[in-house]
Amino acid sequence: MPDRFTETQRLGQNRLVRVIMIFEPVFLGLIFLVLGLSAGRGAWLTLLLAWGALAIALPAMISRMTMTTRVTDGRLVVRWSWFYRKRIPLRDIAEAEPIRYDPISQAGGWGIKYSRKLGLVLNVFGDRGVKVSTGAKRYMVGSQRPDELAEAILEGAIATSPSRQ
Repeated sequence: MPDRFTETQRLGQNRLVRVIMIFEPVFLGLIFLVLGLSAGRGAWLTLLLAWGALAIALPAMISRMTMTTRVTDGRLVVRWSWFYRKRIPLRDIAEAEPIRYDPISQAGGWGIKYSRKLGLVLNVFGDRGVKVSTGAKRYMVGSQRPDELAEAILEGAIATSPSRQ
């Protein structure tokens, strides 16, 4: 059976991240310049090669990072590229509510974070998402389609609840 909901967001869609990626080679260049001035003559070629590799590799890597949110028949799965995955069984979900929030003041920015107000925050960009509660834990899953995501979670939670089986 196909997923109830799927959404993939790229970290490179975040305007702040794009600005940082533009200026990153300049900042790295200044750091490597200071290192080169203090390291002496023999280190310049190594530092120049390292700067070139990082100036290309870091923005390329960051722009390819994604957050994929899926609602299957049994669980909500949020995956951050290759290094993080959170699975929440739909039968455990008590609440899923679309919200608009301030990512800086309420969540500490974008990424994988913990917020006192929202719980575990998983977001890439924007100011919309779905507040999910399992009773014991709280999550905020960023989404550009929060109404659809909340609906898919709630439909799946109802379909998998123990009272329906």
